[in-house]
Amino acid sequence: LRALVVFSTLAVPLALCSAAPPRPVSHAITLLGACTAMMKLLSYAHTNAELRRKYITTGAQTKLRRIQSSNDDLDAVAGEGEIAQPNAYPANLRLGDAMRFMAFPTLIYQTRYPRTRRIRSAWLLKRCGELFLVVSAMLLITTQFVHPTVQRSYESINNKDAWSFVERLLALAIPSLFVWVLMFVALFELWLSILAELTRFGDRQFYKDWWNAQKFDEYWRLWNLPVHNWLVRHVFFPCLNLGLNKMAATLVVFFVSAALHEVLVSGPCHVARLYAFAGMMGQVPLIALTNALHGRLPSNRLGNVLFWVVFCVVGQPMALMLYFHDTVQSSSAGAKGSFGGEL
Repeated sequence: LRALVVFSTLAVPLALCSAAPPRPVSHAITLLGACTAMMKLLSYAHTNAELRRKYITTGAQTKLRRIQSSNDDLDAVAGEGEIAQPNAYPANLRLGDAMRFMAFPTLIYQTRYPRTRRIRSAWLLKRCGELFLVVSAMLLITTQFVHPTVQRSYESINNKDAWSFVERLLALAIPSLFVWVLMFVALFELWLSILAELTRFGDRQFYKDWWNAQKFDEYWRLWNLPVHNWLVRHVFFPCLNLGLNKMAATLVVFFVSAALHEVLVSGPCHVARLYAFAGMMGQVPLIALTNALHGRLPSNRLGNVLFWVVFCVVGQPMALMLYFHDTVQSSSAGAKGSFGGEL
């Protein structure tokens, strides 16, 4: 029942989006929110299940103590015969505690988090203004450069014109990169910080310097810390506990990540072409390649160059063109630029 509730938070919105006319932008936002809720609920259930096992094995004679969890957070567990403190299991099993976790900009449940003393109104207003400017710039680049180029690529793919396809791909590389970087700033630098300020959430490290990554595994560890930490805590470590080696556990992590990426892209587009899935699973050999090159050449910058070339040219622009083409073909509208005006 618990698993059914958790996965239905994504399955139900996915089914509703699939039944509605394709609106890629609004459906992508909907499914992103649903996926976030699913990951939070899974973390809440998984962590409390572990705390319950520790609570039972602690026994009535033990005193209140902090137990080191697998994500290096100290979670308090009260003994069966003692009065639990406000943040200790099972006193944390309250609706208010769960709702606070759902509002916090984190995907991993803990019984306590670092908190700030107050909300800085001036700082918050400044960040909201910056968010408005960044989103406006992102929409401007999308409408003026990305959208027209993607529309012109439809005929190139239909006519199997390789040279025209490469031309559109290169023309799309820089604008799509700008849009992606602006999206990153809007989400990780501004929106999550705004949410953290509103909830007085103290941990504001949502990313590290991924742009300097010399290996592909460094990039995936640095660019999206909330998702990375969730995958490590709730996928990688459980796989190790089941007896899998690190390589097998890493493959499981990328498989889960690839499946979620495919749902978030294919669901709004109403197509299932597995481009996003293949792109994510293709990171595994690229990780092996950059790890092999790292330290064997006079400069380790080659891995960083390879990352940016794959990321800017082969990755996002190609996926964008292919998904647009297939979405147009599969749409009942049967004409480019339909989909409720979102493409």
